Amino acid sequence: GSNSLRVLRRYLKFRHDNAPMLWTTSDAKPLHYWGLVESMRRRSEMAKVPQPSLHSFRRYWAISFLRNGGKVFELQRAGGWKSLQAMRPYLKLTDEDVQKSMRDNSPIDRMK
Repeated sequence: GSNSLRVLRRYLKFRHDNAPMLWTTSDAKPLHYWGLVESMRRRSEMAKVPQPSLHSFRRYWAISFLRNGGKVFELQRAGGWKSLQAMRPYLKLTDEDVQKSMRDNSPIDRMK
């Protein structure tokens, strides 16, 4: 959305380079998986919190997308999943999520 675009533009302005990739190392080389893992390790150590897995961020994004009213097929496309089955590990909804969805979307409650 517009907030994400604003933050990304600010990040790119801060970087002061013309690297074609979005995430880079301090010397403008591509940030690869293990570099990101190491960055997360250092940051979590500094913050004195357990190190999150990289997939926990993808899961949080997917769950938040659905909680904010996004549709599952839109999520599948935006997240690049080839099948709904591939999405399942990221979509472990809580009992509260299911109860809220039933309250908000029950066809019986919407009958007049």
